[in-house]
Amino acid sequence: MRDNWPRAVAHRIGMGGLVDFTTTKVGQTLHVPCKRGDHVVDFSITGNMPPDFVAKKMMQAGWTVGSKIICPDCSRKKKAPAAAPAQEEMTMATEPLPAGVELPPPAVGPRASPAAGKAKRLVYMALEDHYDENAKGYRPGHSDKTIATACGISEAAVKQIREESYGPLGEPIDVREFREALAGCRTDINAGADAARQAVRTLELRLDALVKKNGWAE
Repeated sequence: MRDNWPRAVAHRIGMGGLVDFTTTKVGQTLHVPCKRGDHVVDFSITGNMPPDFVAKKMMQAGWTVGSKIICPDCSRKKKAPAAAPAQEEMTMATEPLPAGVELPPPAVGPRASPAAGKAKRLVYMALEDHYDENAKGYRPGHSDKTIATACGISEAAVKQIREESYGPLGEPIDVREFREALAGCRTDINAGADAARQAVRTLELRLDALVKKNGWAE
């Protein structure tokens, strides 16, 4: 397990510091403090699950994650405040999102559906973890498609959010390296051709000199 996994999971689900956990035969048992009930609730996961998948699994189990973490029991007791959409608390969905949820423009503000708003927050969190803004591209192993699969929405919706927030994808670093290597090969080929032409010219001059010295017909 990566050393930063406990910190990444804590950040993803709305905790500070590191998430406490116990390793089991099938995965890990997270010991998660509920911010509303002031108690700790165990939550089991299988394998070395990435942080965004941990958050999604917890939401499917009824947890509230995001700005603060609330266990399923306390989440059910929580009453939604009658606030304007702009003042809505930044919390995640407490149930799995329907596959293929689209985000119709502008997908923000009063006209955005609750499911679209929750999906969009999931995508933003995933982009913060897996998108390199300086390189204008995803980190290895990630793409619009993987983010869409993890968040349960369409690839087109992920692309829309990414382009609105970060702009179009730049050329991947491996492609740039390939171009540089190709340019180097062309330079080597041209240098080799120049050297070959020079060798041919040197031989021609020597042959001319030998023919003239001996009086042979050219």
